[in-house]
Amino acid sequence: MKKLRIILGSIIIIGGIGGITSGDIIPAIFCILCGISLIPAIYEKSKLKDKKLVQIIIPIILFSICGMTLQKENVKTNYPQNETYTNTNIEEKIEIQKLKFDENDIEIDIKETKDIVLNIDPTTADTSEIKFNSTNSQIVEFNKNTEKSNEKFIYAKIQPIAEGEAEVYVSSNKIESNRIKITIIDKERIEQEKRVEEERIQREAEEAAAAEQAQKLAQEQARKKAEADAAEQARQQAQRQAQQQQAIKKQTNQSTTTQNTNNSRTVYRTPTGKRYHYISTCGGKNSTATTLSQAIASGLTPCQKCAQ
Repeated sequence: MKKLRIILGSIIIIGGIGGITSGDIIPAIFCILCGISLIPAIYEKSKLKDKKLVQIIIPIILFSICGMTLQKENVKTNYPQNETYTNTNIEEKIEIQKLKFDENDIEIDIKETKDIVLNIDPTTADTSEIKFNSTNSQIVEFNKNTEKSNEKFIYAKIQPIAEGEAEVYVSSNKIESNRIKITIIDKERIEQEKRVEEERIQREAEEAAAAEQAQKLAQEQARKKAEADAAEQARQQAQRQAQQQQAIKKQTNQSTTTQNTNNSRTVYRTPTGKRYHYISTCGGKNSTATTLSQAIASGLTPCQKCAQ
């Protein structure tokens, strides 16, 4: 353990000597003191000979002081010599006064992305606190396009997630930009639905045309059938009328024939009698033959016994 402390202390002392040569005098002095405090021989004739813990704490304290003084020296070297270090040397952050997008409403396909430019006033303002916001991250994600953004322009990337609507905007502390309404659509789905709807409309139109054609055909067939039925009824009616007329004519002819036959029929009459007879013996011995028409012309009437 003693050998380790001696070696470590020697290394630190050498480092302190090197620090003096480089100009870091104060840190170098504490570094040398730290290295000396690690060597056990310096405690042999002191009251700290048996206090091992103290022998460890002292080097630690001196090493810490060395480190702090070295840090202060490094800070000072970052500023020009003979100048006083004050807060005025630190560049102040310029606050954002206004954030604005030129776009208002955007419609975008779900398979596409879109970059929009963020206008910052003033242009030299600090942009490290800008936050990109989406009112519904399940519809659209809104982030800074780090690959495309530069010192002059900041690009915001619109990344569709699902169909729907959401608003996107940016904010920095209490400053907020205008909100843009983003509508995500699926053009492929819309086109497919449009094709399906057009096919449905075409199919319904064809079915309606076919139904109309069938209706017209049925109406035409019904009209022809009605005409045929009417013609058949007219034919049957005419046939019945013809048959009736023929029957009437036949009956008339028969009646005429009968009448003619009856008019030329032989009847019997008496010189003083007022009736004519079909049987000669009914009129008596004085009956003479004559025709029916002559008997009727003479004003005779049929006999009640034989001429009924």
